[in-house]
Amino acid sequence: MKCCRSCRYWDYASRKVPINALKVIERDKFISVRLGNREARVYSWKWIPKNYEEYLMARYMRVCFYGGKIVFPWDVCKYYEPKYGDKALCEIGSCEYSGICQLFKRNITPYIG
Repeated sequence: MKCCRSCRYWDYASRKVPINALKVIERDKFISVRLGNREARVYSWKWIPKNYEEYLMARYMRVCFYGGKIVFPWDVCKYYEPKYGDKALCEIGSCEYSGICQLFKRNITPYIG
């Protein structure tokens, strides 16, 4: 089975997809720094995605610089070179995407009892 996650270029040539997010300042949480009689407060913040569906999909998508497009871990491109011989990562270990991977689901033999 071939997939981009099992390609030797996965870590080198792909990066996570950036998403639009808002920086939200939390006024109730802060760090206080005091020097002499002066005090400075640095407020805490968190990032909230503007589009939540885009955020859910971005967890699985990456930008491939060899193929020049957005790829999913279970995609295959023309630059594919296997990292683990003829086997995919899910066949020799545990791939973090095997729960949602279409290739992995297709290759599972159903248990008939």
